[in-house]
Amino acid sequence: MIDGQYVWVKEKGKRLFEDQKTSVIMGIMTPLHSAHFRKTHIEVLDALKDENYLLPDLKQLIKNGRPFQLAIINLKNIPKVNELHGREVGNMLMAQYITRLKTSFLTESSDIYRLSGLEFAITITDARKMASLSQGIRAQENYLNMSIEYGAITAELEVFIGIAQMYDDAINAQDLYQNAVTALKTAQLPQYRGQGCYFKDIK
Repeated sequence: MIDGQYVWVKEKGKRLFEDQKTSVIMGIMTPLHSAHFRKTHIEVLDALKDENYLLPDLKQLIKNGRPFQLAIINLKNIPKVNELHGREVGNMLMAQYITRLKTSFLTESSDIYRLSGLEFAITITDARKMASLSQGIRAQENYLNMSIEYGAITAELEVFIGIAQMYDDAINAQDLYQNAVTALKTAQLPQYRGQGCYFKDIK
């Protein structure tokens, strides 16, 4: 069990001494991470950390003592893109979007995680990037959407986001994650105006 969650492990053992009568064995256990989505064979997507890394990384950021934000992003219409244009186009659209997120919001102390086929989490540690995201979301309802042209195909990615800030919205990693999830769910409600929601606006 790691951080309250059960994980599968692979264990290897080696006898430490040549004497076969001794039972001193060194064991090595390696966590086996399960994925809830298909491999795309696109490096920018397949190289992302999964949900098993999120809470431990959040706890490490908390130890550093600096405010940061956790944003959970849902690429809402990827299933529709896959249906209309094929999974290859959908995967390429996601890969381009993740590249855009990295360029726009990631720094050395932040990271991005794939939580499921459609949901990603990103930690934002730079105050300027936090301010840029907030200004964009409040100025334009579909600020995070993205359109691409792929040959004769034009596709638009519809994006929803929920954001929570450490220390203002939560006192630990689990609360921060849950509050970001709550904000995302609120952003996806039909009556909610816009596609991005900050937990501080609904708590």
